[in-house]
Amino acid sequence: MTHWAMWKCFIAVYALFSATAASKAPYSTKSSILPWVDVDTPENAHTHKSSRGQTWSLVMSDEFNQEGRTFEAGADHLWTAIEKPDGVNAALEIYSINMTST
Repeated sequence: MTHWAMWKCFIAVYALFSATAASKAPYSTKSSILPWVDVDTPENAHTHKSSRGQTWSLVMSDEFNQEGRTFEAGADHLWTAIEKPDGVNAALEIYSINMTST
């Protein structure tokens, strides 16, 4: 392996670990990945039997029950609020980050 190839590998690994270490979210799982199914979702809602007899598993839920939660970029592991004017039909609405919280 050439010196340049080793240096590129070092940069890639350093960037990966730096991004992981810089995360501000408190992790509640052993894998350091926050759950996609809210821990407050009732257990009986984790599966559903379809009309054809198939059992479906819940892959994502959010109960929105944590006070003071914000949805700015990087603040939440599931959602990101955006700043976006609604330009359809000369509408007067605007989607704004300051309008999203719990």
